[in-house]
Amino acid sequence: MKYINKETYSEEALDIVYPFLQEAWNAIDNEYIGLTYEDFRKPKYRRDSVDGSDKIVEIMRKEQDDYCCYCMRLIRGKNITIEHVIPQQCDSDITPYTKYAPVLANRVEHVDVFKTHKPLPSKTDLMKQPHVVAHANLVASCTGIAVENNDSCCFCNGKRGNTRIVPLMLMQECMSLVGYLVNGRMYAINNNSEYKDTIKQLQLNHDRLIEIRHLWHLIQRQELLSSFVQSADERCRQVAIIKTFAVKRWSEVSVNYKKYAESEFYWNLLMDYEWFHQYYKNLP
Repeated sequence: MKYINKETYSEEALDIVYPFLQEAWNAIDNEYIGLTYEDFRKPKYRRDSVDGSDKIVEIMRKEQDDYCCYCMRLIRGKNITIEHVIPQQCDSDITPYTKYAPVLANRVEHVDVFKTHKPLPSKTDLMKQPHVVAHANLVASCTGIAVENNDSCCFCNGKRGNTRIVPLMLMQECMSLVGYLVNGRMYAINNNSEYKDTIKQLQLNHDRLIEIRHLWHLIQRQELLSSFVQSADERCRQVAIIKTFAVKRWSEVSVNYKKYAESEFYWNLLMDYEWFHQYYKNLP
C-alpha cells in the first residue's frame, strides 16, 4: 500500500465538483437538492466531451499511478471502482477518519453539515466539500475479482462495504505503518490492532494475494522479471515458474502455483501486481 497525495490535482478536481454543487444549490428555496453521489455520476458533470472518459476517475488514476488504493493491483478498463474512504452511509461524526488523515480533516465534511452552509460559498471560499462527492474522499479501487469465471469480489472495495477502516493510503507515513513479509502476508507495524483490523476488513490477506506477493518475492530474488514479462505462452510460463521455485521439473511445483502458468486469467492477474517486484527489491 502506498500514500496517495490528494493535493496534487485538487484544483483540477474542484473544477469538476464545483459546477455540481452550484446546480445542487437552490437559491429560491434556500436549500440543496440532489446532493448525492448518484447525481454526481451523471455524464454532464464527469464525462470528458472529447474522449468520453470519466474525468474524476482519470484524476484518481494519475494520483495513484494506476494502482488500486488498497491491494496495489493495476487498475484499468472495467477493473476500476470508486471507493468512498468515508462511506456514503455514515454518521455525521466523521472524526474516526479525519483524525488520521489531514487531507480529510481539511477538505471534507459530512454532507449534512455541508448543507448548513447557506448560500453555497464561492469557489475560492469553499474550504470543505461534502463527503459524498469530495475529491479528497474518493479513491480508485480494483474490483477485487480474483477467481477465474467468477465475478464475485474477493477483497478491497466490495468486501469492505461501509465498515470503518483506518485511511492508511491517505497517511503520509503509510509505508512505515504496514508492510509485506516475504511469504506474502501483509502485516501491521508493531502489531497495531486498528491497522490489523483494516487489513482484515479489506481481506488483504486473501489466499490469492498472499500467493501473488510470495511469487513476486521469489521472482525478484531469482532476478527473473524479464523471463516473466516475456513469457507469452504456457510452456514459457511453466519454465519461468520452475526457475522461480528453483526446481527441476514442472511436477515439483506446488499445485497452488501451477494455475499462474496454465491460465491466461491467473497469469494476467499475477502481472497486474508487478508493483511488488520493486517493493521486495527495496526490502533491506
